[in-house]
Amino acid sequence: MNRTRTLIVAGLLAALSHSAHAQAEKWLIAGGGGVATSTYSHMIGTISEVCSTDEVQLEEKGTNGGPANLALLKENKVKLAIIPLDLLFAAKLDNASSVAQIKTLFPLHNEQVHLVVRSGVKKEGGLAIGGMRLGGTEVVYNRPEDLKGRPVGAVGGSATTARILGDMLRLDWVVTDVKDTATLLNSLSAGQLDAIVISAGAPSLALSKIDGGRFKLLPVRGNSDTTVVYGPAKIEYPNLNGGRSVDTLQAPALLATRVWRAPETVAKLGALRSCLARQLPAIQDKEGTHPAWQGVAAEDSGRWPYYDLPVEAPKVVGKSKK
Repeated sequence: MNRTRTLIVAGLLAALSHSAHAQAEKWLIAGGGGVATSTYSHMIGTISEVCSTDEVQLEEKGTNGGPANLALLKENKVKLAIIPLDLLFAAKLDNASSVAQIKTLFPLHNEQVHLVVRSGVKKEGGLAIGGMRLGGTEVVYNRPEDLKGRPVGAVGGSATTARILGDMLRLDWVVTDVKDTATLLNSLSAGQLDAIVISAGAPSLALSKIDGGRFKLLPVRGNSDTTVVYGPAKIEYPNLNGGRSVDTLQAPALLATRVWRAPETVAKLGALRSCLARQLPAIQDKEGTHPAWQGVAAEDSGRWPYYDLPVEAPKVVGKSKK
């Protein structure tokens, strides 16, 4: 009899647990970044693992990066999205009202600008005979300025970054939007692009697979215009530039949401923010989490309007006004 009663109780508890899980609300976080192994996907995987609850199950919505993420958030197709700061600034300059309801829920990692070119000499013009080219002009890319008027490819938000920097640094790049990272790398290898820009939290898996014998990183340094959005950084990959560090620029990525009206939704957003702030040290100390987590600071609201939620939240430095 006791065994029967125990089995009945266990069955009821299991049923209740399954029922509670089945009723969990699914919240999509727009992430992507061109490949499933992107920094965005890694970050969302960790967020989902540590902060999903019986009430809210967090899942990634795969995209090709920032512009798609922003569009999904504005169109109310996701609850949250990872969006780079430079993309938000560009959208605000174009149409401030279009992003007036977009707020920072939690600051994430900095995204470094990776400018990749072929490392050898390129011959242009002359006479092509078989696999050889006689005469013509030798072209070498050693500075971003060497790419003036040349095709530079990028995916998603990286294309926006390339356009912004091309304008701010007066480089006159001809930016080509590419559908995904695999196509981007293939186009660079085939010589269809003279350079590519990948804006991602270092280390980028895509960069770690590039042939350092054929390609290299170029330094990207800012000016008085870039300081509005970008800060200085260094990147270093064992397979590129002989493992030496290269100067570049970086801008933060934000876990963003929009203004919500239902008290229940607002409360759940507050709980998610509190969870991330509370769990951040453990995330940073855990082996296997993406290195980009090391640069996340819960107390930094960044330079985009911070969502004022009626719940306890971490102390904010330089909090933006609504």
